[in-house]
Amino acid sequence: GSEAVNLPQAQRAFNELSKDYSRLTQQFGLQKAGSEVELQVPRAFRTQIGEALDAYLSMQKALAQDRLDRAQQGKKLLGEILGSIDPSLLKGAAQEKWTELFANWQAALDAMDQARDLATFRQCFAVLSEAMNVVVKTFGISPQQPVYKMFCPMAFEGQGAIWLQKEKEIRNTYFGAAMPGCGEIT
Repeated sequence: GSEAVNLPQAQRAFNELSKDYSRLTQQFGLQKAGSEVELQVPRAFRTQIGEALDAYLSMQKALAQDRLDRAQQGKKLLGEILGSIDPSLLKGAAQEKWTELFANWQAALDAMDQARDLATFRQCFAVLSEAMNVVVKTFGISPQQPVYKMFCPMAFEGQGAIWLQKEKEIRNTYFGAAMPGCGEIT
């Protein structure tokens, strides 16, 4: 398409690219971006997810400050909020998706109950962060606000891990004070 000198040539190039893309998605079983079923999520449910995100963010800040005690308090609060989320607000596909994601979220929180040191808690937090990221992306939050997905490529011996933050300035959850600025916004 970059060699097109007029609109008809650009349209032909676009049509060929669209056909190629369709063949690729069919051949590899991929789903086109934006073709997911639009979930109907009421504001009351998004508000509950927003409250859960706030508790999660308190854990994130505590871990960035190497404060296991505060992170454990945030985990307790998040567990209480998670238990109070009302799935009956959802219907159909949204309720099915919530059931699936709730199990992942709960498993991450359950694993945190066994964590007795900062390193183990951070490993559990990585799993929780993946679950939280999917929940926030899937259902949204209310009130709407910026949430940044951060990535530290060095976490867990180079495996890398994500976490969510409200601020753009990186506050590394996995290295804390040792490497507070390690990571990137994804």
